[in-house]
Amino acid sequence: AIVDATPEIVAGVATANLVDPARSQKNMDKKVLRNDEDGIVVYSYIHINAPFISDRDIVSRIDRSYDRATDTHRLAWRATDEGPPRIKGVTRVERSEGSWTFSPAADGKTRAIYTSHTEVDGFVPAWIINATIRSTMVEGLRGLRESVAQAQQEE
Repeated sequence: AIVDATPEIVAGVATANLVDPARSQKNMDKKVLRNDEDGIVVYSYIHINAPFISDRDIVSRIDRSYDRATDTHRLAWRATDEGPPRIKGVTRVERSEGSWTFSPAADGKTRAIYTSHTEVDGFVPAWIINATIRSTMVEGLRGLRESVAQAQQEE
């Protein structure tokens, strides 16, 4: 997808979105456990609100990188055990990884590439997983574009 801002601006906004609890999905509580030069660690609790499907939680480590030669910014995340202990009755997501890659496009814009792979564990019907994945991608890109536009207006 193409975003109407430089890679530096888009990467900064994407980082802010990943750590801001106010920018969580409607069914998610998020807490930043650490945010320093070594990376970001975020605890997320996902309220499922469906019968026979337990809530989920995940601790994610987000690493930031920048390639000066290509002016490419990357945010890569993966599940980690750097967070709080498990909660009884909540399924911990142990296998999850993904990234945002932001590289220059024509006219000062950014090519944004999103990848994600998560194994939700436990019983969850495939149609629920597929619908969630689609909405997460669409909402993630929409939210990124809206946040970038807002950041540019505030400049």
